[in-house]
Amino acid sequence: MQPLELELGTAREQLREVRQHAKARERQFEEMLVAADGVKAEVGQLRDRLRSYDALVARARGLEDDNRALEDRVHHLGVQLERERSERAQWARARIELLTQFCDSNAPAVGIADTAAPGANTDEAMLRLLATDGVPKPQPAPLFPPSPPPPHYGGAYAPPPAAGSPTHSVGSRRFDRD
Repeated sequence: MQPLELELGTAREQLREVRQHAKARERQFEEMLVAADGVKAEVGQLRDRLRSYDALVARARGLEDDNRALEDRVHHLGVQLERERSERAQWARARIELLTQFCDSNAPAVGIADTAAPGANTDEAMLRLLATDGVPKPQPAPLFPPSPPPPHYGGAYAPPPAAGSPTHSVGSRRFDRD
């Protein structure tokens, strides 16, 4: 064999080894690409989960704020309820005390409305009654009886007269049919 053929055989052997090595590297590269695609997919899933967690955290913070606002409102409503209860209890004690004064007095039983002049404010009558230790003072009778209420166009539920009817008037003129 000649040295050239020997070199050619050695070069071919080296070329075959390099090609095998290149194929092995190419397979490793493809495996790495597949693994990288898997990692990219996992990273995408993790990002989506992270976004959903962020959304859940933001929603939880919003719910916490809503809960705090509701707790404040419940607290204020409770305070208001207690204040109203105490005011009602105070008014109930005042009514019981007033009833006790009425029942204990020797004067005939007279209601608040009976002690007030017609058209008078019953609050003023109550104050007058409290100022006299529960014994009402007689009020003078009115000089004239109260006037009756104005008429209701033919009854309580009757509609007003139609425009142009003989009883309908506009301003100071009256329109009658001929």
